[in-house]
Amino acid sequence: MRIAYITDFPNLVHEYLFLQKFAASVHEYWVITFYHGETIPAHFRALPRIHFIHHRDPLYDKRLLDVRWTTMQGKRSPLVFLQSQIGFVRCFRSLVRALRAIKPDIVYAGWIQTSGFMAALSGFRPLLLMPWGSDILISPSQSSLYRWVTKHTLGKADMITCDCETVKRRIIELSGFPEERIVVIPWGINLGAFNPMVSGTEIRGQLGWVDKKVIIMTRRFEPIYGIEYFIKALMRVVQHEPNVRVILAGTGLLEERIRGLVDQLGLTPYVHFPGMIPNHELPKYLASADLYVTSSLSDGSSNALMEAMACGLPVVVSDIAAHYEWVEDGVNGFIVPCRDSERLAQCIIRLLKNNELQRQMGESNWHIAQTRADWNKNFARVESIYSHMTGITGTEVVPH
Repeated sequence: MRIAYITDFPNLVHEYLFLQKFAASVHEYWVITFYHGETIPAHFRALPRIHFIHHRDPLYDKRLLDVRWTTMQGKRSPLVFLQSQIGFVRCFRSLVRALRAIKPDIVYAGWIQTSGFMAALSGFRPLLLMPWGSDILISPSQSSLYRWVTKHTLGKADMITCDCETVKRRIIELSGFPEERIVVIPWGINLGAFNPMVSGTEIRGQLGWVDKKVIIMTRRFEPIYGIEYFIKALMRVVQHEPNVRVILAGTGLLEERIRGLVDQLGLTPYVHFPGMIPNHELPKYLASADLYVTSSLSDGSSNALMEAMACGLPVVVSDIAAHYEWVEDGVNGFIVPCRDSERLAQCIIRLLKNNELQRQMGESNWHIAQTRADWNKNFARVESIYSHMTGITGTEVVPH
């Protein structure tokens, strides 16, 4: 089967995980990308049996790097918007030429307002859409244009796969798309790499934290992840547990502001900023921690959360809908109101003071990850959708 996958490469770690499965598949894949880098990363190019078509347009870069993120912060730039549309048209023309040459059996597209919209406009069918999360939960609320683009794109799909029930419900609200043609499949992770058997001794030794209580957060420094609320909670945590230390892994637009807040609150001795940790190194960092925290304001089924759960960590998470699909409050973690730094601090302190509760929650999370976050099993369900859409085997896809 010939499959054309259209993507902006919005998240290189998750895309690579996805493309690794493409490379091991029996199908033939073309990846049509508008990645803003000069060249596609070498480790992507090294994947066997995948054909890359890279159209890089500097004005389309403006759409990805300026419009999406600045709009999240409530700003608008008419000039950037105009430039982005010119870039969009040029990328669209390139896409249509590529699809005509490939003659795919299935067109598969990611981010709804960019790659997905272009795929829908192209008219190539059958079309399988894969929303990332924020393109459904956030972008349609940013403007009437984004809402129209989202509804139009979803309406052109033959099937949709998304990573959680929260996104599924929002898709139906936005577009009235038939529920029976939406399949919920979490991305999942490599359980061979992320598991409780990994040792974090090396990382603790390097940091001089052998006898410390360690909290880890692995989210990008972007407004959507609410990291500042965790930093404010940390003030109280340190007062009650001066032996605590924090690994704040990531980069992003708010990095300077986050570092400044840590310094302003006198927390610099307690916080380590390792930058964006390569995914193959991340299991060691997670294994070095006693607790994982996310104070995100919106999310789908978070791979970062799955990775922490798979490593046997108890978790403290914000009360967004998708987290309830993975965490039962008081059973395998704690769920706290968004932006409530006081409640967040209380739950962190409670866990840090109770080693047995940490152990019980960590074991529960490992079992949940084994059952629901195995990427090998989850991708097999993605491939079953191909057969269902083309009618090659008549495979029935049962929504999760």
